[in-house]
Amino acid sequence: MKIDKVSVIYFSPSGTTKKIAEKIGEGFAEKKEYHDILAHRIEKKRVIAENGLLILAMPVFGGRIPEYCLSSIKHLRGMNTPAIITAVYGNREYEDALVEMEDLLDDVGFRVIGAAAFIAQHSVFPHVAAGRPDEADMKYIEEFAEKCIEKLETFDPENNAELQLPGDRPYKPHMKPSMAPEADKNCTKCRTCVEVCPVHAISSETPKKTDKHKCIMCTACIASCPVKARSFGGPKYAVASKTFASACSKRKEPELFV
Repeated sequence: MKIDKVSVIYFSPSGTTKKIAEKIGEGFAEKKEYHDILAHRIEKKRVIAENGLLILAMPVFGGRIPEYCLSSIKHLRGMNTPAIITAVYGNREYEDALVEMEDLLDDVGFRVIGAAAFIAQHSVFPHVAAGRPDEADMKYIEEFAEKCIEKLETFDPENNAELQLPGDRPYKPHMKPSMAPEADKNCTKCRTCVEVCPVHAISSETPKKTDKHKCIMCTACIASCPVKARSFGGPKYAVASKTFASACSKRKEPELFV
């Protein structure tokens, strides 16, 4: 099948999902367009024609894709268009994220030809999977793109074999955020965090604080802070960090389904 354009869509608060999505996109010679849902939510119907290709990459929040992204994905429209899905997780589990992405895209006219789960440095507990994706991960990503390119050569939307993806239906409940990052004394009140927060949990009047009822723990504010003043902290975080590291520090490798 000849592809005219590749649409790479992702949600990347800390930058690692973007890195992986762009690396997958590099494997395709066709014209590419990129869209980060963090910067611009998709708020109206967006059609990707049958001679296009969708690459959808999502971080995993508690075994699901972020609830914030659901409306954007539901605005996409395919025409039996091939799609590649990628879940990016912090070395714990990706659980239902891939089957959820597959179901969402199937409902709006796409045919998933390839899926993968890649590991990235955990955004809330950054000492877990630190430095990932690393060089070995990048080789897996290149291999995945190559396999998807090969599969596209014989793609037939009417006879596209369903991938056998791990995960459960019904999906597990969405994670309820239990903590929120705040700024320390190094904060300059530049308000970069105010601009980047996708759920408006940081006000311009009190940028050092975060509304814990709105925060989704995406860590965009931490990643964007120019003076590294924002972080999670406190006794609750210290205990959770130690417990998480104890359970999830053993290295996991990417999983490919093509």
